[in-house]
Amino acid sequence: MKKIMKNYLTLPRGKKVWDHQEAAFNKVVGRVGGMLAMGMRTGKTLVGVALTTHYAAKRILVLAPLNGMGVWERDFPLSVLDYPVLLLDKPGTKNKVKQFENFNYGVVVINWEAAWRSPLCDSIIAARFDLVIYDEIHRIKAPGGKASKFCSRLKSHIPKRLGLTGTLMPNSPLDVYAQFRALDVSIYGTNNNEFKSQYCDMEQLKLKKPLIGKYGKNKGKMINEVSVLKNYKNMKEFAARMAKITYTCELDDVIKDIPPLVHEEICFTLPPKARKIYDGMKNELVAWLGSGERITAANVLVKTLRLQQIICGHSKDENDKVIIFDDTKEKILYDFLLDVPANQPVCVYCVFKEDLKAVERVAVKLGRKYGEVSGARKDITDDAKMPDWVDLYGIQIKSGKEALDFSRASIGVFYSVNHSSGDFQQACARQRNPDKKNRVALYHIIARNTIGRTVYTALTNKKNLADEITKHLKEG
Repeated sequence: MKKIMKNYLTLPRGKKVWDHQEAAFNKVVGRVGGMLAMGMRTGKTLVGVALTTHYAAKRILVLAPLNGMGVWERDFPLSVLDYPVLLLDKPGTKNKVKQFENFNYGVVVINWEAAWRSPLCDSIIAARFDLVIYDEIHRIKAPGGKASKFCSRLKSHIPKRLGLTGTLMPNSPLDVYAQFRALDVSIYGTNNNEFKSQYCDMEQLKLKKPLIGKYGKNKGKMINEVSVLKNYKNMKEFAARMAKITYTCELDDVIKDIPPLVHEEICFTLPPKARKIYDGMKNELVAWLGSGERITAANVLVKTLRLQQIICGHSKDENDKVIIFDDTKEKILYDFLLDVPANQPVCVYCVFKEDLKAVERVAVKLGRKYGEVSGARKDITDDAKMPDWVDLYGIQIKSGKEALDFSRASIGVFYSVNHSSGDFQQACARQRNPDKKNRVALYHIIARNTIGRTVYTALTNKKNLADEITKHLKEG
């Protein structure tokens, strides 16, 4: 009997369940394991929330990328059940275990890199969760990876499992084995060699020069030949098995009238050192506001810009020298881009020079071609467009404004923003093009309990920024 997904949700006015979400919900509901291989911004998270509610699960585990943890905190309140959401985001495994100690009902969200580490992994297994949701499950595609092995263990301890991904096979069909091993072993089994034998024709190639093995059973041994993929086989059977528990769709195929611009938040917690520096500077500003000195909108914004620098992990000393003390935002950007296909260009908007340097470092780490529009560089075409060779585009907001066309990229990230509503709106408009049907998603990296939230809210709602900042500082 068909289930009605919207019955399990309390949606705000104007928000609806799309037909493809209902189809996805009904495809996986009632199964021990299910896979939602749905493109970016097709609403996978909401399907997961509805499924959780349908099962009336009491203890839910979500493994998510660092940058995606806050999405679950945002969306689980849409359930008709009252699920408290616990983000295990404190630095250090021991701190996460301590956060976890008194948990007995609700949703626990943990980032991928923390979950498999001891002693947290033992606490997770002992918690007897009813359901686990693997957000961006393609991260466990390597069968021998620590996170992948841990998820394989979890299937014996958690009765319901759901995988979410927009990139099911980032490299090849071989990527799916470990993902389905964590969800339902009846699909592709538990032996990777047998899986490869079933779906791949391999051939042995002799090496001109022998190598010494570095990993696994070949470690330390002399290798004279290697096994390489010749071609894939039995792909109809491969697809039929996958289809048993998988719902697949792409944004362009299922949503014709989605608004072209969507704002999303990537929230994080400032590490202790950055928080201490931030609070110190904030207290100075609060004292200044109460000093009786003449206060103008202009000097409020200038002084609070230093707070935003601190959130980005850098500041200037009394000699005007840049001091870098934290790289959390840089890591979050790197983590976010891991889940964006390499052939999909991304724009990253920044205010400070140090932020652009961070974006370039991320590009180098990921092997993406970096381009920049700033006071120092102008990597643009003659007709003021984003060049075809650019994979990751660092844009200084003041430089990347009027008359420039960045619509080649449908994803943008606001790494930092200035205080100009006009600059912000212009930057937002750079990726929109009425001649293109692709929807544009803009992600904002925001530090919790900081002025960053106030600035973001004021800019997106076109409020008076100076007034909002002054109010934020005075209210503490």
